[in-house]
Amino acid sequence: MQPIEELLNQVQALAAVASDGQVRSVLAVVARCTIEVSEKLAQFSDNISQAQKILGARLSELNSNLEKSSTETLSQTAALVQWTKVLVFVTAAYTLITCGILLVTIFN
Repeated sequence: MQPIEELLNQVQALAAVASDGQVRSVLAVVARCTIEVSEKLAQFSDNISQAQKILGARLSELNSNLEKSSTETLSQTAALVQWTKVLVFVTAAYTLITCGILLVTIFN
């Protein structure tokens, strides 16, 4: 790819062998290409900006869902701990009752 300065020098050299109309035509094509490239870059930039907005919104939604899930998990874990404590208490009571019945059976 040639630097822009070299390309401009070549166009100026063209002026020595071509008519003014031909040089203007070449410059018009260059100008039109520049405009089209600029428009495409602007459109590309807009597309990137739109994609960033979509990704940002999706990330925010996922973060919200993650916080909600975390809160639900915390409450479920607390409930599980509570029921485990109840189960331990009931198991201990059952064991004591069984030991009591066993002792009564043995000493009778």
